[in-house]
Amino acid sequence: MRQEWSKIVGQRKTSYPKLSLNYDQFKTIVVAHGTNILARRGEEILFSIDRNNENAIHELYKYLSGDKSFGGSLSKGILLNGKYGSGKTLLMRAVCSTYNYYIKQFGHVTSQEMRFVKSSQIVDSFRKEKNDTEITEYKFGPLIIDELGREQKEVNVYGTVIQPMSRVLQDRYDSGAPTFAIANFKLETLKSEEYYGKMVGDRLRQMFNEIELTGESRRK
Repeated sequence: MRQEWSKIVGQRKTSYPKLSLNYDQFKTIVVAHGTNILARRGEEILFSIDRNNENAIHELYKYLSGDKSFGGSLSKGILLNGKYGSGKTLLMRAVCSTYNYYIKQFGHVTSQEMRFVKSSQIVDSFRKEKNDTEITEYKFGPLIIDELGREQKEVNVYGTVIQPMSRVLQDRYDSGAPTFAIANFKLETLKSEEYYGKMVGDRLRQMFNEIELTGESRRK
C-alpha cells in the first residue's frame, strides 16, 4: 500500500533538468544574460552581483542544481519578493534565460523551456478567451509569474465571474509543475482576503519557498 501511495505522489511532481554547472559558471552566465537584458532596454550598465542580490542568486543556484543545502524544500517552487525596483524581475529574467541556455547547450532537447509571463498576461488570456490550448499551457512546465498579486483578481466572461490567477495557481498545484513567482508582497500578505484568500493562500504556502531580494530601489 505504501509503495502504491508513493507512486501516486510521485506522479504529481513534474521533474526538470537540474543544472550541472558550478556556482561560478552559473554566476557568469546570469551576469551575461542580465547585462544583455539591460542592453535591450537601452541601459548602458552591467548587471552586477552585490551584497543585496548575492544571497538570492546563491539560493536560486542551489535550488536549480538540486543542492540539498538549499535553505528550503526542493519539492516546492520559489517566490522571490522584495521592494519595488530592487531588481527582482531583471534577476529572474536572467535566471530564466540561463536555465533555457543550459537545457539547449547541454542536450536536454526534450525538456520544456522555462516560460516568463506577467500576471496581467494570464488574466488577459482568460478575458480575451484565447483558445483553450494557451490557457492549458499555463498548467504545465517551468513557469515564472511576474507581479503576482498585482493582477485583476476577477474578470467577467459572458456573465460568468472567474478568478484567472487563482485558477492557474490551483491547476499548477494539482499538476505539481515547478512554479516561480515574483512579488512585492510576502506570502502572508498574499494569503489575505485582499489577495487570494485562505484556500488559495494555503496552496501558496505549499507551493513556494520564499526568498527575499534585499536592498532599496536600483532605479534611477
